[in-house]
Amino acid sequence: MDNPYMKQMKLFDPFKTQPEIFVYGIGSIGSNMIYTLTKMGFNTITAYDYDKVEESNIPAQAFTKSQISMKKTDAIQQLVLYRDWE
Repeated sequence: MDNPYMKQMKLFDPFKTQPEIFVYGIGSIGSNMIYTLTKMGFNTITAYDYDKVEESNIPAQAFTKSQISMKKTDAIQQLVLYRDWE
């Protein structure tokens, strides 16, 4: 696959434009939104959350069991920086 971003190129070219995105709260919506945006090619995302990952977060949020007790900001950074979808 030469360009994994072909489908969204009509709306957004991740190689040319990088809007700055701010996400306040990395819970069910915020964590999955960041995960999805990075898969789409966005990489200028600043996330704010002062909570830690708890076991009860795992079913609905983008985090994994190995991230329990990590700060959510560190956990989401780990997910998107060490992704394996590329």
